[in-house]
Amino acid sequence: MKKELAILLATYNGEKYIHELLDSILLTSYIDSLNLYVRDDGSTDRTVEILKQYELKYNDSIRMFCGENVGTAQGFNYLLKKSLDDGHVYFMFADQDDKWINKKIDQVLECFKAGNNDKPRLVHSDLYVASEDLKIIAESFWQYQHLNPQYVGINRLLIQNVVTGCTIGMNRKLAELVYPIPKEAIMHDWWAALTASALGTIEAIHEPLVYYRQHNSNTIGAQKYSLSIKKIKEPFIISKYTRQAEAFYARHFDQLDEKQRETFKAFISLSSVSRLHAVQHILTHSFYKNGAIRNIGFLAKMLFQNRL
Repeated sequence: MKKELAILLATYNGEKYIHELLDSILLTSYIDSLNLYVRDDGSTDRTVEILKQYELKYNDSIRMFCGENVGTAQGFNYLLKKSLDDGHVYFMFADQDDKWINKKIDQVLECFKAGNNDKPRLVHSDLYVASEDLKIIAESFWQYQHLNPQYVGINRLLIQNVVTGCTIGMNRKLAELVYPIPKEAIMHDWWAALTASALGTIEAIHEPLVYYRQHNSNTIGAQKYSLSIKKIKEPFIISKYTRQAEAFYARHFDQLDEKQRETFKAFISLSSVSRLHAVQHILTHSFYKNGAIRNIGFLAKMLFQNRL
């Protein structure tokens, strides 16, 4: 039977929590319709050994690949290409240290099947913020970080991503546009969100469907939204953001409308125009982050810090 769903998992030294993630995915009632694509990024612990045990047990549902260390985004890039070539219809990202709610897969797929998949679509959800032993720290990641999932216009997503990778579902139309994820992409989920915002739709499920585990080895993690002098003083490199925007603009120029092109051009210029002109572009095009505190800090850094 052809399996319609590909779940993409990039691993690296994840032996401590990988069992819980794999069990939460592979014990789903949807097991007969999914393939789990796993690429290990050169782990030095028992991650590969554990993955091979699951591969033997679920040999019809797991495809496993091992390679040299290329980083998370390019690991997902590799898996996206493999799963696209195999003809899957829907795609989801997974992180090695989380745990999925039992109904996650069903709920995301139900959302897709209730809509029009002739256009690119991204579906994502809220998360539980959880401790290392999966005790709930916050019932809503969005509230914990003061994020509004409605702020998914291009002008917003160019400067701040509100779509968390381990909650993302994509239909094939979107996955084909997302691939290949360029080296300029800050993260795979940010690139997917930009693509969906500019060329398709983003839909939010206002319910936590993942336990987002917090521990010392988190690549990014969830920090509670707050004002601190330390955060304001942190270096801010706008060129990291403009390089991602420039890569997107170059690839999808022909698919963007005139207003979108103007937005991208204004944003890309933030790293080269004068400080005052940069702030003018920010205000004119509403290149805003979530929350007044973040925006005050953003404007202050654009005015007074080295931006390059």
